[in-house]
Amino acid sequence: MNRAYSVRALTEGAMMTGIFALMALITYYSPLGTILLFAMSAPTAILTMRQGWKVGLLSSLASILLLLLLLDPLFVLTGCITLQFTGLTLGVAIKKQWNPWQIILITGVSCLLGFLFLIAMSSLILDVNFTEEMIEMYRQASLTSLDLANQFNLPADQTTLIQQIPEMIEVYFTTLFPLLMILSSFINAMLNYQVMVILGRRLNFSVHRLPPFQTWRLPDLFGLVYMLAFLLNWFGTSQGIPLLKDGANNLYQLFYLLMQVQGISLAAWYLLKWNVSPAFRWLILLFFYLNPYLGFLSILLGFADLFMDFRRLTPRRQLPVAP
Repeated sequence: MNRAYSVRALTEGAMMTGIFALMALITYYSPLGTILLFAMSAPTAILTMRQGWKVGLLSSLASILLLLLLLDPLFVLTGCITLQFTGLTLGVAIKKQWNPWQIILITGVSCLLGFLFLIAMSSLILDVNFTEEMIEMYRQASLTSLDLANQFNLPADQTTLIQQIPEMIEVYFTTLFPLLMILSSFINAMLNYQVMVILGRRLNFSVHRLPPFQTWRLPDLFGLVYMLAFLLNWFGTSQGIPLLKDGANNLYQLFYLLMQVQGISLAAWYLLKWNVSPAFRWLILLFFYLNPYLGFLSILLGFADLFMDFRRLTPRRQLPVAP
């Protein structure tokens, strides 16, 4: 039995190593391959979930060594290692049968550590300032957009807005860079988890789906943290304490977005209760997110819901299932 298990583990490990290497090659050589970035952690996660972290780690090392012979070492040592680390974490968490939010949390932390590793390696190997490179990339993109706007004779107010993009991006990156890192890490973790849910249906293994969006609700403590971040941001700004102001602003902006998500989730709950058609329902929710006035209303709803729990007014068993 042990020998059969070893052969099966070796076979699956070799197959997943090949799949990851193939996906890395497509990503490196094809512009369309960037879409695969959200699924490149899946082979390692599946292998780790089925055969354990030791087999997953050996497969990861094998794929890294193989890719070092085929691709740019910097791409392999930064991006590929980060993706493999995320896959290992995701596979271990699913194997332990944690609930979906715990899995996304631990996977998001591993993504964040991977991003920090990528930035550190880029700085050490190439002496590159990651923030300055990102700002320069957006600056070049805005110049290209401005040229296109001039060619198509767009109104002056629109071209003025495009000219302001580099300055806005520079302020955003220099002050809210930690927020961007955290958001991108957890969005990446959620997308990777959703890929595993989809693959689970096709490959006959079980990964619990996320709860329906209309039932999403933050812990009550988040409301107090939101208020504390707001007060610290105000105090740091009024007292001229840059470190406190920037740190509190990042925390405030993060919980600002979370409150908005909770408010939109609450709106989805009542739209389902009132049997609003799916197309019209999603149109309303999108309008809630894009319209600044309704967006602020959704934040107020989300914040109030932490203390009132408006969903209790409608028993959950009476809520129709979203199509």
